Amino acid sequence: MPETTPILLTLPRDGAKKIGSVGMPVSDAEVKLVDPGSGEDYVL
Repeated sequence: MPETTPILLTLPRDGAKKIGSVGMPVSDAEVKLVDPGSGEDYVL
């Protein structure tokens, strides 16, 4: 659900930040990345 993205992922306040990262999921959230071109799951 794109409309919930701002509250599903968050970057840490302190500590290292990784360029290009979308952050870590909040507790009890599951995240799946999908290739918009093919519709296939994006495997990390």
